[in-house]
Amino acid sequence: MRKITIAVLLASLATPAMAQQPYNGSFEDYDPFLWLPVGWGNFTNAGENYRRIGDGAGPILVRTGEASIELASGNNFAGFTTDVIDPNTGDYNNPSVEFIETGVGLAGGDCVVSGWYAIPADQPLVGVKSCIKLEFRRPDNSISHPYELLNIDGHTNGEWVYWEMVVTRAQIADIWSQYPPAPWKVSVLPMRFGSFAGTGTIFWDDIEFFQYCIADFDRSRFVDTDDFDAFVRAFENGDESCDVDGSGFVDTDDYDFFVQRYELGC
Repeated sequence: MRKITIAVLLASLATPAMAQQPYNGSFEDYDPFLWLPVGWGNFTNAGENYRRIGDGAGPILVRTGEASIELASGNNFAGFTTDVIDPNTGDYNNPSVEFIETGVGLAGGDCVVSGWYAIPADQPLVGVKSCIKLEFRRPDNSISHPYELLNIDGHTNGEWVYWEMVVTRAQIADIWSQYPPAPWKVSVLPMRFGSFAGTGTIFWDDIEFFQYCIADFDRSRFVDTDDFDAFVRAFENGDESCDVDGSGFVDTDDYDFFVQRYELGC
């Protein structure tokens, strides 16, 4: 690819890159009548427990604050989800995502879901596994594609462990090309899955979801001149990471698109 020397430097104050938290990801806000964290729903009421310190429901592990969620024995599937209606807005509590149909492809940043989990030593996950699942949803709320990484089992001796899963823009673009339109929201599901005979208990707390902004090129979660400088260096070297318009090629259209998104500041 022909190298292009850039003599432009855009001045920009650092602005937070696009980030979407699932509402109440630490589960502190709750409905005392439903005994559920606000903004979350559960599936089967078997093994899915909203927990608060002093609730009298047995041993509890909490990382921050006074609340967590517990997924225990009692079913082959247990989980909580953000895919519930907010009675105040009439909309789902799922975080928003931004994927732009550019005419040549689908553009958008990688998505990251993370959380903290703890498994008591005397209640290890056996015959089941756990993770946080993402369900990317179209504007009609149908699921375009789910992503999960069921890789948690055993126990943590009751200690809290950080967990993270990344869904790349390339993965989303591949699904979009087969099953359009592009997703605009994502439901977040901490889950425990396996056989009915599976045993063990896992606690989840402090769940976070965010999407990297296109202009946050250096992945600092801020958009500033460092991002512009990093993009220019990579672009002049023809680095494939500069294919920000999703066309499959690195060309001047990518440069123009990056500048457009950079000036918006996410």
